Amino acid sequence: MLVFVLLGYVPWVLVLALAVVMWLTVVELREWRPNYLWWTWWLLIVFMTNFVGYLALRAYRVYERWSTARAG
Repeated sequence: MLVFVLLGYVPWVLVLALAVVMWLTVVELREWRPNYLWWTWWLLIVFMTNFVGYLALRAYRVYERWSTARAG
């Protein structure tokens, strides 16, 4: 969404990318099963920043898995 605001128009490729990234986010969150507040927060971040937000979600999940594996 921020890209759309900055560009002033909505290219169809970015709309398609946003739809795909939102779908991937929902798939990732269903696997993770966080509470509703985390769901809302991650969906909003990905919706606003598009692919960069999804990369942040993936990086967070990798870090979380790495830290729990190391602790356990």
